[in-house]
Amino acid sequence: MAFTGLYNLWTKLGLPSGNFLIYYPYNRSGEIDNNGINPSLYTGVLSSQLNHWQRSGSGYFSGGYIEISGVSTVDQSNWTILTSIEQTQTGSGIIFSSYRTGLINGNPRNMGYSLGFDGENKLKFYYYLNGETGEALNVQLPNKNIIAASKAGDYLSLYAYNFATDKYDTNFFIIDDPCAFLSGSKFYLGKAVDAPISFTVVPLQGYIDEFAYFNTSLSLTDLVF
Repeated sequence: MAFTGLYNLWTKLGLPSGNFLIYYPYNRSGEIDNNGINPSLYTGVLSSQLNHWQRSGSGYFSGGYIEISGVSTVDQSNWTILTSIEQTQTGSGIIFSSYRTGLINGNPRNMGYSLGFDGENKLKFYYYLNGETGEALNVQLPNKNIIAASKAGDYLSLYAYNFATDKYDTNFFIIDDPCAFLSGSKFYLGKAVDAPISFTVVPLQGYIDEFAYFNTSLSLTDLVF
C-alpha cells in the first residue's frame, strides 16, 4: 500500500528538491523524521499515544496526532499534500489540519483548513466560511487509499487513486474565500487541532504509510506512479 519510495519517485521525475518540504516514510520505528529532505526541519512530534508504532512501515492514529512546527515561514501560495491511508474505521476522520484565529477588518475570524473523510467516506477539504463548510471528491472510497490535495491560487484539486481503473478520480474547485487557505503556525496529522469549536469531524482512525507535503502545486500527470 505504501508509495514504495516517494522520494525516489520525486527524484525520477526531476522535480525541484526545494519544493519537497516534508516527507515521513515511517521506515524507522520510534522516529518521525523528515527523511532525507530537510532533516533538521519540520520533524514531527507525537502526542501522547502509546500504540502509534504497532505496525512496521506505518504510523497508527487513534485519537492522537503529530505536530509539525516551523511552517509559519513556508510559502503556502501553492501546495500539494500526498499520502497513503488505511482506515480501520470508515467514515469521518481528519488526515491533515492547520487552523488559527485572526482579525479581518477588525473582526475576529476563524481561518485555516483540514483534509479528511466525511461521513460517507469521501475525501473532503474543510474550511470555515460563516460556519464549517467544504468541498468533497464525489467518490465513496475504500478503506485503503492513495489520496492527494493540491492548491494553485484559489484553485483546489482533490485526487484519490482508483485501483480498479488504475487512474485517479478527480474533482476541481474554485475557493475564492481568502481566509480558507490561511493556515496556522503549525501543521497537524491525524486530528483537527485548534479547529473552531463547532467543528465536529473526528480524528483519524487508521494507518498512515507515507506522508508528503510540497510547497508547489502538482498536476495529475505529476502524481502518476
